[in-house]
Amino acid sequence: MCAIALIFRVAVICILSLSAAYAATVEVPSCYTIVEAGQAASKAKRELVVVVDQTAKFDAGLQETANKKIQKFIKPGDRVVLVSFSAFVKERYSEVVLEAILDQDIPENKKFTTGKVALAKMAKCLQEQESATRNLVAGHLKKIFDESSTNLPNTEILGTLTMLSREFLSTKKAERQYLFILSDMLENSATTSFYANNKVRRIEPDKEIDKARLANMIGQLNGVEVYIHGAGYTDDGKYKSSVEMKAIEDFWGKWIRASGGVLRGYGAPSLFPEIGQ
Repeated sequence: MCAIALIFRVAVICILSLSAAYAATVEVPSCYTIVEAGQAASKAKRELVVVVDQTAKFDAGLQETANKKIQKFIKPGDRVVLVSFSAFVKERYSEVVLEAILDQDIPENKKFTTGKVALAKMAKCLQEQESATRNLVAGHLKKIFDESSTNLPNTEILGTLTMLSREFLSTKKAERQYLFILSDMLENSATTSFYANNKVRRIEPDKEIDKARLANMIGQLNGVEVYIHGAGYTDDGKYKSSVEMKAIEDFWGKWIRASGGVLRGYGAPSLFPEIGQ
């Protein structure tokens, strides 16, 4: 096994063996550093922030679809961030588990002044980097899904999305930015709850937006394109009417627009559009 492949292989094995309680943010090494081929591009072409709600226990089909959507998205030049969240309780805070920047190839006008050996090493490294990133995303996503629980008391979707939008998406780190939310989108917090009498209630979207504004829970998306997967899903088999679900979809559409974003796909529960297409 060549040295480049070994670097990424060791990173994947070590990272995926960490326990969730002690997992740290993972950064995929740059090929420009490994090959010593100059400076990487300062800005990614596209950025995908994946936010996974651990209070929703998705079935195998929804988990597989989510992973396929992300895998299909990933290309050289992308920045991929994977975040898990659930409730503000011990070991269940929001956590950035992966931050990967896939390098762009050496620009054509610089290849003429770059040696053949370095070009070959870079091509090989870019392949290994993409493969390692795909494996890391799949591994971490499975770990997050496996550790999800419906027994947590609250779901801080509004608070988490507001915080993360301000932290990761309010400044432009890429030419195009995408947010992929994996959640049932059923808020149950001190700000508001979409439940009443132990079942999903019919909300009034405009009143709920007013509550979000009053609590300073409007995000900063600044043109980010948003996709949602898993909306309305529960594994308890309880009936939810289309009227209730449509009101919740309307609320999130209004919230995303109020935050400056664009809703491109709303999966209730499964997302059909591909991200970024």
